[in-house]
Amino acid sequence: MDALDEILSFVNRFPDAEDEAIDLLLDQLEHESSLKSSIIDKESVNRVTSVLLQAEAAAEGDSGSASNHSAIRVIDAFLVPKFRYDSIKKHFYQHAGSLPIHGEASAKAALYRDRFLLLFQRVSRDQHFSRPSFDVVNSEFGSCEITTGFFTENTIVVAEGEMLVDGIFQVITCGFPPLEDRDQSLKLLAGYDFFGGGTLKKEDTLRLADLEKRAANDMFVILSDIWLDNEEVMGKLEVVLDGFESVEVVPSLFVFMGNFCSHPCNLSFHSFSSLRLQFGKLGQMIAAHPRLKEHSRFLFIPGPDDAGPSTVLPRDPLEFLVSGVLNTWSLNSMDCVMLDYRECSSFELNLAV
Repeated sequence: MDALDEILSFVNRFPDAEDEAIDLLLDQLEHESSLKSSIIDKESVNRVTSVLLQAEAAAEGDSGSASNHSAIRVIDAFLVPKFRYDSIKKHFYQHAGSLPIHGEASAKAALYRDRFLLLFQRVSRDQHFSRPSFDVVNSEFGSCEITTGFFTENTIVVAEGEMLVDGIFQVITCGFPPLEDRDQSLKLLAGYDFFGGGTLKKEDTLRLADLEKRAANDMFVILSDIWLDNEEVMGKLEVVLDGFESVEVVPSLFVFMGNFCSHPCNLSFHSFSSLRLQFGKLGQMIAAHPRLKEHSRFLFIPGPDDAGPSTVLPRDPLEFLVSGVLNTWSLNSMDCVMLDYRECSSFELNLAV
């Protein structure tokens, strides 16, 4: 009973991560060299919990002395690992080597096939999903019911209906595939680093969950179409920065998404020096807000009409334009942001509905 009390006392320190705390404690007890039997006493539990709490205190000391910027990681879309699903072996494998700049004729078909297999492996785990008894058939949608959702071009949908005697599949209901809980996906796909932020150990997950609980007032501010050559836009942006300068907890990250110019930066655009000066004025505007300058970071993501060699996603960063802006990251048009162990992907593109 004394050992159980010690375990409960340790787990109660992490009210939002009890399962992770128990798993971590059991792993440490299993590797405890002084254990001679399967019976766990109070001294063994106390010894292990003391080590874990000391490690947590050391991590808190490091995080307290460091800036909140260390909790934010930005992953370049060009550096995100590439995985493909093997439908025969039913597991993922990482693509080795570099990808060519110009795809081959089969690249487009491979893109859609990989998207379908990625979704298929998740849907096939759903208990309400049954594999159809036909492969390629003519479908008739007619007046079928469409479920709620945001359907864009190339959206993959699940259709429910009836196979008619003439070989046509008459669709009754059409909608998105069933959702899967994030925790369940992480358990099934443990060990795969799809995001590019590295795989987390149980100790790291426990510590980051505690940091997330403490940063309840932390926030990201995401703005798009920041036209630096438009006085009205710049005036409104200054009002926004003034407002966040006066709040109790300033945002840890501002995400500025293009386009950054009211005119397309194509081959006929010859005002790059002027645009660079506009980014310099933006840096001066940020520097005029001391709290934002010290505690916030700024992430710039190019839009579809911003400067760059191509409009294909992901696009190159705007480093040659934002190099004079303080506390900034300049990434390509598709990036991944990690705050603690939360993950966020962002890109700027006009979706065709």
